[in-house]
Amino acid sequence: MKKALCSILALFLMVGIITGCGGSGSQASATTETSTSTETPTAESGAAAPTAVMEDYYITVSTSASTSSFYAFYASWPDAVAAVYPNVHITAIEGVGAVNNNLAVTTGIADIGAASSTGNYENYNGIGAFDAADETIRTFVNFQVSPVIMAVSKSSGVTTFVELGGKRVCPGYTGTTTEVIFKELAMAMGIEPEWMPAAASDAVDAYSDRQTIGVGKSSSGNYDSMIIQLQAAHPVDIISLTDEEIEKVIELFPSLRPYTIPADVYDFIDHEIKTVAFYASAVSSSKMPQEAGYLILKAMIDEGQGKVIRDSAFPGAVEENWFENSLNDSVPLHAGMVQLMVENGYDVPAELIPSEYVPVS
Repeated sequence: MKKALCSILALFLMVGIITGCGGSGSQASATTETSTSTETPTAESGAAAPTAVMEDYYITVSTSASTSSFYAFYASWPDAVAAVYPNVHITAIEGVGAVNNNLAVTTGIADIGAASSTGNYENYNGIGAFDAADETIRTFVNFQVSPVIMAVSKSSGVTTFVELGGKRVCPGYTGTTTEVIFKELAMAMGIEPEWMPAAASDAVDAYSDRQTIGVGKSSSGNYDSMIIQLQAAHPVDIISLTDEEIEKVIELFPSLRPYTIPADVYDFIDHEIKTVAFYASAVSSSKMPQEAGYLILKAMIDEGQGKVIRDSAFPGAVEENWFENSLNDSVPLHAGMVQLMVENGYDVPAELIPSEYVPVS
């Protein structure tokens, strides 16, 4: 673990600051200085009620890698939040993956990190890639659902997961969570497909050339462009898991949740798709002040300039309900998220309310 943490620290020291101001790279800091802004944010703008003194917060956000589709989303946070709450100063630094971003939050290198609901769960419980539980870990927000799907050619005649036994299938891109999920489920169901490891472009080519009948994938939202690519090669369907299969997957991977993709997402698939999903997520810690988290989330969720900026940077999450997504979790939420949910009329389950949460009247 010590070697891993040293490696993480070295990697973060090598990456440059993307944007922001005043960040120290350590756990969230706050001052009680009076804001230098001459304009007090108004309730109409989605900001807090007028106050004589606005506490300044300095927050470090470790983003996704610059090659990730989520990079622009996280890199937009400094501008999105400052547009509504100029007393919240975010510094964004390029991160090195969801696991390392979790460790960055654990060790205090960052206050918030780009992550996934599965990684947050593993860090909180000390399993998988994490050799020690960190019970200070908090889900900051689950901003986009990632359903796990198995696409198969219609000509194969396969309509159920167990019918993949003996067939040549790509379980998911090499090294992904999807690959592990489908391999583990196959073993649990007592079937032995002929697994074909492949990278993203290779998997699509293999399907197009009929070297495989199916490809596993975690999609970004309900719609996935890979399915369109497969359909263009030859007609495709997506397998719907049975209740028994869903139960087995969740037993193997407790952080996953049941999920249904509506029947009208693709015009060439006329049935709903029952499966499991995880979430593209931001992870934080109980060490970050409740008010800081509340202001960051409020700036990007409430209708206003903050939301306009983050939607422009990442249109993929425009239709997502961040509150509903975050309630569908098994790790305690950040106290700021709980405050904002309560403010918006949501009933937050007791198991998701962290011990440090303070109700605000």
